[in-house]
Amino acid sequence: MENYMLFRNISGGFAMNRIFKNGLAIMMAVLVAFGSITLFSAKADAVYNGNCGDSLEWSLDKSTGALTVSGTGAMKEYSTTYIPWRSVRSEIKSVRIGDGVTSVCNYAFYDCANLAEISIAASVTQIGTLAFAQSPSITAFSVDSENPNYSSDIYGVLFDKNFTQLIQYPSGNNQANYEIPASVTAVYEDSFRFAKNITDVSLPDGLESIGEEAFYGSGLTSVTIPSCVTSVGKNAFGWCPSLKSISVNADNPNYSSDEYGVLFNKSKTELIKYPNNCVQTDYIIPDGVTTIADDAFENCYKLSCVTIPSSTVSIGKGVFFNCYLKGITVNSANQNYSSDDNGVLFSKDKTELIQYPIRNEKTDYIIPDGVVTVKESSFQNCQTLKSITVPESVTNIEDYAFMLCGNLEFVHLTSGTTSIGQNVIGTSAYLCAETENCYAKEYAETNGLSFKVCSGHSADGISISTNEVEIINKQTYKLEATVTPDTAADKIIIWESDNSAVATVDEKGLVTAVSAGTANITATTADGAYSAVCKVTVTPRYFNITWIVDGKETVQSVAEGAVIAKPDAPEKIGHTFKGWNGEIPATMPAESLTFKALWTANSYDAVFDANGGVFNDGSTTKTHSVVYGSDIYTPRIPSRQGYEFIGWTPETGIMDDINGKEFTAEWAALTDTKYTVEIYTMEIDGTYTNTTDVLTGTTDTTATAEYTVETGFKLNEENSVLSGNIAPDGSLVLKVYLDREIYKATINGVTSDYLHGQQIAEPEKPDAPTGYLQQGWIDENGASVEFPLVAGGNLPSEIKPDFVKQSYTVTWIVDSNKTEETYLFESKINAPADPVKTGYTFTGWTPAIPDSMPAESMVFTATWSANSYKAVFDANSGTWADGSTKKTVTANFDEEIIAPENPVKSGYIFAGWTPEVGIMNDVNGKTYKALWIVSTETVYTVEIYTMSTDGTYTKVTQTFTGATDSTVNAKYTVEEGFILNSEKSVLSGKVAADNSLVLTAYIDRLTYTLTTIVDGVSSSKEYIYGSIIAEPNTPSKAGYNFIGWDKEIPQTMPAEDLTITAKFEKSTYTCPDCLTKFDDESKYNEHIAYEQAKKNIRVSIKNKPDTKTIKYGETLRLTAVTSAALPEGTKICWYVDGVKAAEGETFDISFNSGTKSVTVKITDSSDNALKDANGNEISDSQKVSVNSSFWQKIVSFFKNLFRMNRTVIQTLFTA
Repeated sequence: MENYMLFRNISGGFAMNRIFKNGLAIMMAVLVAFGSITLFSAKADAVYNGNCGDSLEWSLDKSTGALTVSGTGAMKEYSTTYIPWRSVRSEIKSVRIGDGVTSVCNYAFYDCANLAEISIAASVTQIGTLAFAQSPSITAFSVDSENPNYSSDIYGVLFDKNFTQLIQYPSGNNQANYEIPASVTAVYEDSFRFAKNITDVSLPDGLESIGEEAFYGSGLTSVTIPSCVTSVGKNAFGWCPSLKSISVNADNPNYSSDEYGVLFNKSKTELIKYPNNCVQTDYIIPDGVTTIADDAFENCYKLSCVTIPSSTVSIGKGVFFNCYLKGITVNSANQNYSSDDNGVLFSKDKTELIQYPIRNEKTDYIIPDGVVTVKESSFQNCQTLKSITVPESVTNIEDYAFMLCGNLEFVHLTSGTTSIGQNVIGTSAYLCAETENCYAKEYAETNGLSFKVCSGHSADGISISTNEVEIINKQTYKLEATVTPDTAADKIIIWESDNSAVATVDEKGLVTAVSAGTANITATTADGAYSAVCKVTVTPRYFNITWIVDGKETVQSVAEGAVIAKPDAPEKIGHTFKGWNGEIPATMPAESLTFKALWTANSYDAVFDANGGVFNDGSTTKTHSVVYGSDIYTPRIPSRQGYEFIGWTPETGIMDDINGKEFTAEWAALTDTKYTVEIYTMEIDGTYTNTTDVLTGTTDTTATAEYTVETGFKLNEENSVLSGNIAPDGSLVLKVYLDREIYKATINGVTSDYLHGQQIAEPEKPDAPTGYLQQGWIDENGASVEFPLVAGGNLPSEIKPDFVKQSYTVTWIVDSNKTEETYLFESKINAPADPVKTGYTFTGWTPAIPDSMPAESMVFTATWSANSYKAVFDANSGTWADGSTKKTVTANFDEEIIAPENPVKSGYIFAGWTPEVGIMNDVNGKTYKALWIVSTETVYTVEIYTMSTDGTYTKVTQTFTGATDSTVNAKYTVEEGFILNSEKSVLSGKVAADNSLVLTAYIDRLTYTLTTIVDGVSSSKEYIYGSIIAEPNTPSKAGYNFIGWDKEIPQTMPAEDLTITAKFEKSTYTCPDCLTKFDDESKYNEHIAYEQAKKNIRVSIKNKPDTKTIKYGETLRLTAVTSAALPEGTKICWYVDGVKAAEGETFDISFNSGTKSVTVKITDSSDNALKDANGNEISDSQKVSVNSSFWQKIVSFFKNLFRMNRTVIQTLFTA
């Protein structure tokens, strides 16, 4: 029989196992054909992508399961079956809603079974209905903190921005308990759906509403509804298989609960939800309930019987869906509903069959005549029914009426049924009727079902499993009756006995013997048309005599009044037989008897070995005599230096060995043995200061020094002794050396090493270059550095002087008039406008003006020439087309001066003349100079050369722009493990007007050291950063096995020195069979020889036939033969049908009837069977049968009567 647990899916239908498995391939083809999904493949990797909005795209990386939605705007709206990624949803493991996406559509990630993580961007303003529902693996939602509409908490739960609405709990979260924030007033529909790990949710006092199916399928065990809740959605606590009770705060004005944890409205006129795991098996709905809400008892798998009161006027849809009921009882005074003797729920007039109890034990059911409608799902998931007969009165059968009835063979219909709903029956059953001219055949053909014409399924015969049976008085026997044909609709059987003084029979065919004699048992069909008879003979009773010898029972079956034969005197190890515990009667009474053997115990020696210790008298062993079976008293406890006595092995117990017993003292090492830990910490001057701690530990165990390495210090492993064996005399001393870290820094061009914490004084200031002045110190990044410094992890790698340019004065002298200006060293000197002197023409300055300011003040004096009417145009480092740098034109006084065409200058832009060209108003003429603006778009190149692990360089070229003639620096980054090669690099230069400046930066790899330490001996090898590290040779150490290095060796050299130490363990020998370890090879070899002897021995049953048959009342003696003497500690054991029966070379067996399997095994002292080299038990088996016919029993009876019984010895006779 198959059982189903059904649940409703979000769309309102039923989701069932074994149904709806196909369609994925068709859906995939449709999606690809209509452009909803595109597949790209490259070898083993694949990416799925497509559009999901006017400006939105989605892509799924198959290798990681990451789905990303990117672009701008809102998602399109889809149904659950047409989401673009629907066909690949099982591959989605994480979802990232990218920045720019404004909405997540309804059902967007519905039913994504493996989706675990969801990231939501700040741009999302709308999340659609059930966007993440029924995705049971989600562990967390992560919402961008800048999102104005949504948020998430530390457990990954999705809320609105203000934490007043709980939108979705991640169903796959491992939290067992969750407290909803106090600010929440609404829990959305389906928010905890299928959160199977959650067992306890604390609802806040201010909560007002719980959405539909909010906790459907969750792992809740109990829940309390607060006083402020005004709305509980439909089936909010549906199919919570662990939910035992729903409690309601007494102050809640809208809802209430009863003592069983059932949820009602406040006045208890509506029953809303019965918890699925409520312990009640029978439930009486309180009188006064008028309405039973939809799904109220859905999936209640512990409930067997429900009683509906007279007050109920409305029963909702699916109320008892998949509820494991055996019967429904309706109060007879109810005016709207009724029930029949089978516990079926009907309308009051029985025209509608509403619900059949699906755990009713009936196999065949005939719907009563008068029923017009069979309601939806009324028989669904009933696994006991094999046939259903529908009467002529039924005209309408609604959807799913007989669906998922796994053992249903057929439904018999009539021509009266003219309407049948969808999925009314599964394909494993068939519809039948007495004519083809009916709607049932049309429905079957339309829906792919089988239809058969039948004869009405009347019984045509009956038979009983046996015609004659013999029963011992006071015993029972079950008769089985079969009604034919199998398709008979009514298989009810009526049982009767014609002599109830001899045997009675109940309604299920169970016969009970009352007294000796005969009786006829009759089975008759329900219509009385057919019957069958079984003759029952009741025989006298036999009673047992149980002989108990040392707990082992031997049972002898004797008829009432028969002579009792005493057994031979038994034997018991360590004892002498003294007789039986009671008087044995001569003949068997009408009751079973039990006799127990009485014994006197013998005495044997108990020897105690001090095992390395001594007793108070100095001896190492003690011996005394103990009565067999009595407690063995122990001598005074021995002593052993450095150890504590913990007992004897084996435990003393009782004396149970006729060879005596030996006991060995067990010792536990003391746990308070002292040892010393000395910690040496390096000072600035290189010396050490030490602290000493005296600790305690367990004798002969390994102690490890505990220490803390502060920042700036490191462990000196070479000098340290970090662990050792705790000596009993407290002499173990562990030492920890903590050295200061060494930092390297280049200060004013001098590279030195500094210990952590060392103070660094300011060096002597160097001479400043010409034109410069030192104003302090800076590090390699240009940051200011103040002395004195303290060496530490933040010590700059380079400290250099900070030089700044000096200022100088330029004095311009024009006819004794002085003008002074200040210029920085190497800055450009700008000459003033040409001076004017009546009668003269200005010709320049003396001395000549340099290109840049020298490291001294300068004085320039104006020079003049005689009057001229010429205008001179100076290109100011530029040129004209003819190559000239000056042009001269003439102009009449007061006439406009016509300037020549504009000159050009590489890397500059012409900006006009100074002064402005105008009228010739100076009899001495005029001079004009071209003005230039530096171009900021002049190109220069930076080439970065990065060293590879083979010493070659890879080049990366970048172009930049800058101001012509300005100084620029190369831009580069030095990663960890690399260093700038300053010698090869050209890091700065002036931007050339012709774009020819090329700067280069060479980045070299640093070299690090790998040090291996083997048994205190170290060796080192240098590797370039990132190069492949060669696996060190496997080290060896006499008497030890190499077990690896103390840390994992990376594949390539990291940006630090590495030290690895070989680890060894002392060589041992392990038995492959029992895994016992030995330090001594000779003892190991002795043990292996012993184990091999146990594997090589064989055992068989002497003169064994395949099956030995003995007569009723006989005893068979079996003998075991071994291939060699039994190894020490082993024995022969006999088993009957797998149960141990005896020990020793021979075994006597007797029983009354049937066949038994006897097995002989070689076992250890704990009865564990020895196994050969192939892992098979060392054993042999023999089947023994008893001839227990009636006549053989009579013969055995007389043999017992005249004490003629015998034992069959198989060593003398064979079958």
